[in-house]
Amino acid sequence: MGCDQHERAGESKPSGPGKLASPAAARARADCAAAIRAGEPATLRAVVERYLRQILRAARGAGLSPQDAEEVTQETFTTFLEIAPRFEGRSHVRTFLFGILYRKIAELRRDFSHQRQHDPIDEVMEARFATNGTWRRPPAADGGACARRVSRNPE
Repeated sequence: MGCDQHERAGESKPSGPGKLASPAAARARADCAAAIRAGEPATLRAVVERYLRQILRAARGAGLSPQDAEEVTQETFTTFLEIAPRFEGRSHVRTFLFGILYRKIAELRRDFSHQRQHDPIDEVMEARFATNGTWRRPPAADGGACARRVSRNPE
């Protein structure tokens, strides 16, 4: 039985703020968590089918390119399947998935930022050129002939 069916078996939501879920709803949530922990294929498939579009939309809404959004979505569900045996059911499965998604987005941004900060071309340019655009030291491969030609013909 998928989590949707477990939730429909009980009351799906408490009736107001600060209200506790009914015993039937609590049982349904516990059954769903147990099915996820057990790796029940029908339940896992139902979770992926139910939340795939929402997760992908959220990734796109976070400003990711279509390709990055798809990659992060795939990583989210891969991680979910890997850690499903540890799902305790203390939160709704949707909340659990979105927590994974937000961590994956943060990882992607951190990796992207790290790559941009360590672009080797920046180091090369800083090492070879002064701030005014002139050579710090002319290339030695041609014995300085290139630099001499440039200095004689500035245009």
